[in-house]
Amino acid sequence: MIFQILKNRLRLSISLLIGLVMMNFSQAQILDFDKWKTENQLIKNGNDAFEDGDYSVSIEKYESVLEKSAEKQEAVYNLGNAYYTSEKFDEAVAQYEKAIQLISDDKTKAGVYHNMGNALMKANQLEQCVNCYKNSLKLNPMDEDTRYNLAYANALMKKQQEQNKKQNKDQKQDQQEKDQHQKEEQQKKEEQQKKEEQESQPQQAKLTKEQAEQILAALRKKEEETQKKMQKEKIQAVKVQVDKDW
Repeated sequence: MIFQILKNRLRLSISLLIGLVMMNFSQAQILDFDKWKTENQLIKNGNDAFEDGDYSVSIEKYESVLEKSAEKQEAVYNLGNAYYTSEKFDEAVAQYEKAIQLISDDKTKAGVYHNMGNALMKANQLEQCVNCYKNSLKLNPMDEDTRYNLAYANALMKKQQEQNKKQNKDQKQDQQEKDQHQKEEQQKKEEQQKKEEQESQPQQAKLTKEQAEQILAALRKKEEETQKKMQKEKIQAVKVQVDKDW
């Protein structure tokens, strides 16, 4: 089942561990019995609250244990599960990472990797999620739930990659269209500015053909009048020769 917290494996791991401690308790005289009893009672209370769906209380109980014994692996692992079920996936992953360092049993560690993969999938960290499932299968190759989740995570990751590729293509196309629009707007602006500059400059009046001929005829007439006037003045300026008085 996808995203299934492995509760059965979790309870089995805890019960076996407590049983082993009880069997060896008489031989471990240095063990502080009161501390051991208190911690395990808190873990039991946390487990009961977890089974009842009261995850905030279970978190409180597990954290109380870890305040006294930071490497109490049952409390670390169970706290990760409580965070996961409370949809605090980043906190869950942090606890699972600690549990992996503390737990030596391969099957239990495979369950931790499985649960961490689920938390990472919920957080949409698919590449890390896939790696967790692979690590889980290395330790417990027969786990079909993990194998199924791995296939599902790979399918999601492939779909996400295709979506990202399409999104990048669309963004590139949008940017090209935006650049082209800006270029066209700039060109229009420059053309408008050039037009305004031309309109602001003094313009010479354009003459029609008829107006040009009239002006040319007037100039010719004025030139003829000037020539006649100059010719007349030249004639008047000629001195009359007077006969010499012998």
